[in-house]
Amino acid sequence: MLLLYGGLAILVYVQFGAGNDYRKNKKLCIWIGVFLFLVSALKSKYMPGTDLLSYSKSFYRTLDLTYRRLWDAWRNEEIKDGVFYIVAKFLAERGLTSQVWMGLIALLFAVGAGWFIFRNSAKPFLSLTLMLSLGFFSFTLSGLRQTMALSIILLFSYDYLLDRRLIAFILSVVAAALFHSSAILFLAAYPVVTIEFGWKQFVLVVGMLVVHFLFPSAIRSVIKWIAWSDNIEKYADRETGLTWSGFIIQMAVLVFCILFRNDMVLDPYLKWRRMDAFLNCMIVGLCLLIFATTIAEMFRVAYYYNICCIA
Repeated sequence: MLLLYGGLAILVYVQFGAGNDYRKNKKLCIWIGVFLFLVSALKSKYMPGTDLLSYSKSFYRTLDLTYRRLWDAWRNEEIKDGVFYIVAKFLAERGLTSQVWMGLIALLFAVGAGWFIFRNSAKPFLSLTLMLSLGFFSFTLSGLRQTMALSIILLFSYDYLLDRRLIAFILSVVAAALFHSSAILFLAAYPVVTIEFGWKQFVLVVGMLVVHFLFPSAIRSVIKWIAWSDNIEKYADRETGLTWSGFIIQMAVLVFCILFRNDMVLDPYLKWRRMDAFLNCMIVGLCLLIFATTIAEMFRVAYYYNICCIA
């Protein structure tokens, strides 16, 4: 707790300290990265309510398996996201501990989040506040595979998306999907972000709500249709759903971003193009959260789209 409060105190000091906006934002983003890294890297693998102990055991278990065995296990769907464990084995063979491994994952996310905020946000401290309060950061403390995927999305994919570099965007998303297969669905962002933001996006949300209430099993059929593996197809049979609180909170954040869109992007020349792109991504994330009330795992896909609200 001392680290948490001390880090926040430093960030507040930098936020309200002297200096021009660019230098202050740059310094603040560096401190945000350091703060996120230290809090995450120093977490205990025994932290309750997480899978960290299981991840730690899996890390050391890779030493008993060959690379070929890991590859075959991934190909035969005995394990998920095999590249994650192949990288873990590579690091374990070099004598790293599971705590250092988790620290490296924390570093990757800290760099990705800090870079994304620096590139896109005019108010880094507000960005950090949103990341902490909306649960994006707390999720990364335990969801290590998706944290690596999300880090790549933040560090590379959003830049390529906004710069309309199709091949680079596809390659970065595929790289992220090697660590968590759900990231592949972020490919849909490429055509979505070019659409002018307006009333039609809200018609889409209302339409998705109507579909959800009239045809609650529709999302199960969609998952079975797009499933690229048996493990993905099994999600269609999940019976656990989330409450509507996540949808309501994200809708409130979307409205907030619309009302203050003039103040929320650093580069005035790119302001409207980037804001339309981010708002469209948030609309997709909002639609996914609708169906997360039927199948909870949909929130994992929504993360890639909703996290841009920190910009």
